[in-house]
Amino acid sequence: MPTSLVGAGMGTYPSSALGMLMCLPSNETTPMGKPSVVNALRRCAARTNERRARRVWSGSMRSRASRSVVSGTRRRTRSHLRTGAVRYVLSPLAALRYCADRSAARHDRSASQEARYRRRNRRQLLPCAGLDRRIPMDANVHQRKVTLRGARSPVLRRLRVPGTICTVSTFSLLAYACGVCASNPTVGPASPVASTAAESDPASSTASEREETAVASYQNPILPGTNPDPSACRVGEDYYLVTSSFEYFPGVPIHHSRDLVHWRPIGHVLTRETQLDLAGVKSSMGIFAPTLRYHDGTFYVVTTNMDGGGSFYVTATDPAGPWSDPVWVRESVFTMDPSLLFDDDGRVYYTRHGDERRGAIYQAEIDIATGILSAEPRKIWGGTGGIWPEGPHLYKVDGTYYLMISEGGTSYEHRVTVARSSSPWGPFAVNPKNPILTHVDLPKHPIQATGHAELLDTSDGHWWMVLLGIRPSTPRHHHIGRETFLAPVTWSRTGWPVVNGGRPIEIEMPGAGLPPLQPWPERPPRNDFDDEKLGFEWNYVRNPEPQNYTLTERKGYLRLKGTKASLRDVASPTLVLVRQRHHRVTFSTEVEIQADVGQRAGLVLRGNEDNHFTLLVEGTRAAGGLSRSVVLTMRIAGRSVEVGRQPVLDGPVVLSIEGYPDRYEFFFFQGDGPRQPLGTLPTTPFSYEETKSFTGAFVGMYAQSDRAKEPAVADFAWFEARPR
Repeated sequence: MPTSLVGAGMGTYPSSALGMLMCLPSNETTPMGKPSVVNALRRCAARTNERRARRVWSGSMRSRASRSVVSGTRRRTRSHLRTGAVRYVLSPLAALRYCADRSAARHDRSASQEARYRRRNRRQLLPCAGLDRRIPMDANVHQRKVTLRGARSPVLRRLRVPGTICTVSTFSLLAYACGVCASNPTVGPASPVASTAAESDPASSTASEREETAVASYQNPILPGTNPDPSACRVGEDYYLVTSSFEYFPGVPIHHSRDLVHWRPIGHVLTRETQLDLAGVKSSMGIFAPTLRYHDGTFYVVTTNMDGGGSFYVTATDPAGPWSDPVWVRESVFTMDPSLLFDDDGRVYYTRHGDERRGAIYQAEIDIATGILSAEPRKIWGGTGGIWPEGPHLYKVDGTYYLMISEGGTSYEHRVTVARSSSPWGPFAVNPKNPILTHVDLPKHPIQATGHAELLDTSDGHWWMVLLGIRPSTPRHHHIGRETFLAPVTWSRTGWPVVNGGRPIEIEMPGAGLPPLQPWPERPPRNDFDDEKLGFEWNYVRNPEPQNYTLTERKGYLRLKGTKASLRDVASPTLVLVRQRHHRVTFSTEVEIQADVGQRAGLVLRGNEDNHFTLLVEGTRAAGGLSRSVVLTMRIAGRSVEVGRQPVLDGPVVLSIEGYPDRYEFFFFQGDGPRQPLGTLPTTPFSYEETKSFTGAFVGMYAQSDRAKEPAVADFAWFEARPR
């Protein structure tokens, strides 16, 4: 930060809050379409006029009065505006630099342009809320000048961290004035010609408004539902992101974005049994913590199969696939959470967690063509003392190596820490302000367990972080898994990353610094099974048997052929699932099955083998022969209990589950008949706090037969997951 605005090239640009406001046009609006600070101030001043007499400063008083704006009226200004609850997203440091450049350009204009501009604005007066006076817009620039010596302490100290969300006050007026100039250089007195041109071109104006709206704010999580351990990379203007998949197949979902906010699935990294053998893999094991990298035209994903051979990596030239067979990194000790750094000199570093729970971060050079390590990995950092120092990522930024890890375990004690060195081998100096991200001291915050993060930059130089977190549905319980969140990152004057200005991650976040939003077409909530393949959102438990799933035997239906493998078995039952992404959501399907005794099909809520709920149509033996019933069963901690049973007629049956933060409600109906409730069950059996299962709730369709030679054939006409 320069020692003075004048020394930084500000020239005679007004550096007080009130002076900065003088550069704002009267009709300016915020990026969110709300009234601008100027209009808000005018309204406040109008209310003030009803109670107080207003006096106008004389020209001889302008200099002294403008200097007193920051120190003399701060409290009064803030008090008048607090009730309006107006909040703005600010990027003050970058804006100040921009205003300096704009100021220099403005003073280069010809004398005739300056005179014409002053004549046009001579009678425009700027009201200041909480003050009993108005300052003419045509006040002499030199008279309005305030040096940094008098304004630095109360103003700039509050504005050092970009991305601040401020209630409107003297300080935020200064930052907002800068932000408007920086985000829209075609408006305001700094460029009257450009402003006129923009106003005369509706298309140009609309495009500018769209761009401002695009970065106003965004919603977390950016990937709801079970999407933990995110890793991302940028290729030009495109961003790609992968997450852990555990016992589910295909493995490692990959998403694509153009704006870091809207993501669409484009496939999976591990789609063949030769890449991912999940036979016998226990729930919440399998694939842990992939890392995605791009180098010299090739994408790399390095990850660990916890029960199936250790760490390996695969490659592709197209992130949508196909991806290569695994290249195994052979080690004789426990490893997980591997990462790669392609250095400028051609060397590749393989960094991972080691020594289990109270371990450390280890590293070795790797031959990326063969997967052979140059030497036994050696310890490079033990973290700051928290358990499970894991999820390491090594970055090189401006010649310095930054090692970012997570500690404290992947629950409520989760945190992100960072260290740096001039060498990839250390010694690593620890950030004195670690952890750079944690919600451990915010037990009532809607987002918890923040950690396992990845840094990435945009093409225009902004930095962001993707990370995992949870949204508790009931106190200290979360049942829809660990999700992916997004947060802005800046760099301190001492060269350390600062996450969201040191503030917590929120559900609604300011979007300053994001690329223009480019949302993908929304996926309809209802799937009518008209395609020949299931979409990328569908998952199987372990490696599926393809012959048991078909979309072609009965056009417009998904046919499942249930085998003897059940939800209780560490096997691959006939089951297709999607992630539960919302706390309030309704899942529905229409199923048709000619169920014999011991055959069943319908809806499933799955956590693992010991925790799941089923709403199934099944065949039973009755006094008059074969009958069919809808049966609700819960299995909690390995014990199964029938909750409800109702007989149904032959033909299709519609089954539905309504999800709430604390419970699920189960219903069914046939034809034009009324919807009938069958029971209510809690959400806590799907929470990590109860089951120690990482994956959260998955929902889908299931078929099963007690007789191995007689599969249960069930046709599903549609499936719907509709948030409420």
